Amino acid sequence: LRGIPLFMFGAAVSLVLGTILGLMRDRVGPKVLTVVVIVAVIVATVALSLCYELVFHVIVPRWGGTSWGNALEQMPMMSWLFGSWVLLYFALVADAERRDREIRLAQATTTAVEAQHRLLVQQINPHFLFNALNTVYSLVLEGDDTRAQRCLLALSAFFRGSLDRDAPRNAPLSNELASIRHYLEIELIRFGDRLRFDESVP
Repeated sequence: LRGIPLFMFGAAVSLVLGTILGLMRDRVGPKVLTVVVIVAVIVATVALSLCYELVFHVIVPRWGGTSWGNALEQMPMMSWLFGSWVLLYFALVADAERRDREIRLAQATTTAVEAQHRLLVQQINPHFLFNALNTVYSLVLEGDDTRAQRCLLALSAFFRGSLDRDAPRNAPLSNELASIRHYLEIELIRFGDRLRFDESVP
């Protein structure tokens, strides 16, 4: 029973110590934080040793009267206790930060993959691909192999240009015009006489 109030006081001191370290950890440099840790451990050790002296030698005497010698005998054990607790605290904080970094990295990777997927979908344009393949299929059924081959070659050239990952962000106008011509060649085969276009590029 004598140990219960001592334990509760030590737990309260540990919580206060943890709060102080949490507030100071991101606001001061490593050297200042080291000094703060040393001072905090010394203060906590003295406080718990005095509490031990008060409980076991003043309020409910068990091993004789109070003396400074009794408190000094307890200080090495108390300092080891708080020193170990501080090391455990920083180890847990470092592990939590590591896990947070891993989570942020995983989220960033997921976001990048999703963005890349959306970009590829936009580049491929599923509706355009579906219509172009249907056009090739219709031409094959009609026996128009020449136009079917032209359509397939234009489709291949169009996607080769749009999916080129090594292409610079600012592409030359000639590359853009070539891509448009491949696209329009497919559309001309699809729509026949219903579609006409004029090209005027200085």
